[in-house]
Amino acid sequence: MNHLMQQDLTAHYYIYGHSLGAINAQYALANCIYPTSLNEAWLYEGLNVYWLLNDQQKAQAAILRNKINNYIDSRTS
Repeated sequence: MNHLMQQDLTAHYYIYGHSLGAINAQYALANCIYPTSLNEAWLYEGLNVYWLLNDQQKAQAAILRNKINNYIDSRTS
């Protein structure tokens, strides 16, 4: 994601992920170095990986938290 964002820093991105795609997106967002390029992220039915992130990744997720809509099935998390 960072590589794609680096190619055009004026573009704005919407991220969508379901299941494994939502898990991958969570990691990508936690490692995003261009947070101003992200408009919104919509993640569905992926496990919550927040507890697996390191402190730096958690801090990045906190910066983006108002842009991330993460719908987690409480019965599978």
